[in-house]
Amino acid sequence: MSAAPSASDVSSPSGSPAAAIPRGRILVTGGAGFIGSHTCVELVHAGFAVTILDNYSNSTLEAVRRIRALVPHPDWVELVEACLVKDAQVLDKLISGHPYGAVIHFAALKVRRCGWSGRYRGKRVGC
Repeated sequence: MSAAPSASDVSSPSGSPAAAIPRGRILVTGGAGFIGSHTCVELVHAGFAVTILDNYSNSTLEAVRRIRALVPHPDWVELVEACLVKDAQVLDKLISGHPYGAVIHFAALKVRRCGWSGRYRGKRVGC
């Protein structure tokens, strides 16, 4: 079993195709998750650069490596490891530092049938 990749393994893609200009940049929260990662692949194929904001509570860095392996412009995939709830300053800096054309929000905690109330208490965003 191989070790999980570190943030430095996926933050600096190499071997990208010739430089091109994206149609715009889209922020995808939860972009390393199942639905978010598939969306990121489609967005890059459609000509958009993406910024993935994820804390890996339901995903892994491996997903980002795979996104970059599947797209024609891996340098258009930016990764920011942060939590929407705990890292509000990171989110503020991220939004003020990029002219995003859109934000797609997939970040969420999975609901479990038993014992969920303690884990999800105080996790409301923007309230």
